[in-house]
Amino acid sequence: MNELELFAAYMSGKGWKEITKYTYKIIIKNFISNNPDYRYFDSTKARNLVNAIRQTKTRKTTRQMVIVFKYFYHCLGLDPQIWNIRIVPERKIPKHLSQEKINCILDNIQGEDIYTIRDKAIYELIYAAGLRTSEVRDVTISDINSKEMYIKIGKKRAYFGNRAKEAIIKYLNIREQFNPVSEQLFLNVHGKPISRQKILSRLKKYSGSSPLELRNSLAVHLFDNGADAKSVQKIMRYRRTNHINRYVELSKPFKDKMLGYASL
Repeated sequence: MNELELFAAYMSGKGWKEITKYTYKIIIKNFISNNPDYRYFDSTKARNLVNAIRQTKTRKTTRQMVIVFKYFYHCLGLDPQIWNIRIVPERKIPKHLSQEKINCILDNIQGEDIYTIRDKAIYELIYAAGLRTSEVRDVTISDINSKEMYIKIGKKRAYFGNRAKEAIIKYLNIREQFNPVSEQLFLNVHGKPISRQKILSRLKKYSGSSPLELRNSLAVHLFDNGADAKSVQKIMRYRRTNHINRYVELSKPFKDKMLGYASL
């Protein structure tokens, strides 16, 4: 049994998906072909190879390849520690929309059929309370308090405004028409909890945007309107303030400040 066959058996023992095993096998096949002396690699040679890979691959792909190399070395009884190379992930800029664009999207979700009324409530709530797609999917009837305008997310509360309140109340008035078989707030055509995929696809149909863009937009708009980092952290339900910094840099006050420095 050669090295590639040994690695294939190793992966099968891990119970990984077929697509994962196929991808990892291709990576190792190319690795062996391009590095016939791989058994004699030390940490310096490993780092040099990673630096070479970084010239043509993204950081994400490079990190994945290094992980596969570690698995391969572990499988063969070689030292996987030589691949303990830190690759800082690329910093993603959150996609967000202007206040005008958000208003346009939400205003254009119009209709009196039960599905449009449901969708209107979902997307108004996502933007108003900064909900993740999974959170709006999992919220139950008992989690929502339309009088005090908040929903329970775990042990925390996510507050929303009058616009979202009106959309939610309108939806609650017609929710029984879905013939509910679940306590989940938002339902599909069968009366069961609406899926994450459906929440994504319906908004894509209306605007070409995503629920994450609505959530990101709320954070940026809060900073645009003078909110401080602690308040935004609480509203967005982040544990650490460093998650908030990426939104600060997208806000109008920050950009105006940087523009002021540039003109000095």
